[in-house]
Amino acid sequence: DTKEALEILEKVFYKRSEVLGELHPDTINTFLTIGTIFQKQGQYSLAESVYRCVLEKQRKALGKEHKDTFVTLDCLSNVLILQGHWGQAAEILKEILLHSQQQHNDHDKTLSTLDLLAFVHENASQISDAEVLVRE
Repeated sequence: DTKEALEILEKVFYKRSEVLGELHPDTINTFLTIGTIFQKQGQYSLAESVYRCVLEKQRKALGKEHKDTFVTLDCLSNVLILQGHWGQAAEILKEILLHSQQQHNDHDKTLSTLDLLAFVHENASQISDAEVLVRE
């Protein structure tokens, strides 16, 4: 039951925040899991808010180049896609792509990110084409 899991995670999050601090990796990861549950429940705007907050905390605590930061960027791009926010998703995917290309060791991630970026561009162009048709 996701409702029960969410209640437990919220308690864990608040306790970890109190004991370890908001910027401790365990606290941040618990918050990320809460965002994942929101996403699974279809509460995409809540998930997006959580992911953005997690991202901010990770960048402060771990740095922009940390692997956990990119996991969160990936989660954020996915929830943006689910909401049809193609432009924002594309920007994040480009950041992930650049990072994975610079790492030279994650060819699977590079290819999957390219695939997703192509999907985003295709959907964005279809919407753009549809908007043109509606205006005419």
